[in-house]
Amino acid sequence: MAFTGAEGESIDHHLAGQWTRNYREANPGEIQGHFFGHKILESILKQKGCFGIRMYYALDDDKNRHLVLVGVDKDGNDMIKGRTAADGAEDVLPEQEFASASRSLDVMASYLVGNDGKPSPPYSSDDNVLNS
Repeated sequence: MAFTGAEGESIDHHLAGQWTRNYREANPGEIQGHFFGHKILESILKQKGCFGIRMYYALDDDKNRHLVLVGVDKDGNDMIKGRTAADGAEDVLPEQEFASASRSLDVMASYLVGNDGKPSPPYSSDDNVLNS
């Protein structure tokens, strides 16, 4: 299946609120969401051949919930063949370092896999239809 980059659609905030409320009621006291800054999102999307971002649910060894983000190519495949930009390190390369690494690693591609979004709670928005 080929992707176009236009997958997904907007949703009415009232319906989104109903769905997030359903989740909160089914999972009381659990993480409700994650915040990711624009730098990691833009860095993933800027990768050559990236058509979007796939988000995987994940649990660390202590059973804490995470989202793992990965770029996806036009064929719907995760862009993880070869090294990732953060292999051997916890944090993503600084933007300028990744940009120069991307240009110089044509033969040995380097891809970003995102993590470390801020969980909600405690990094929550003011009360609104999506979270309360």
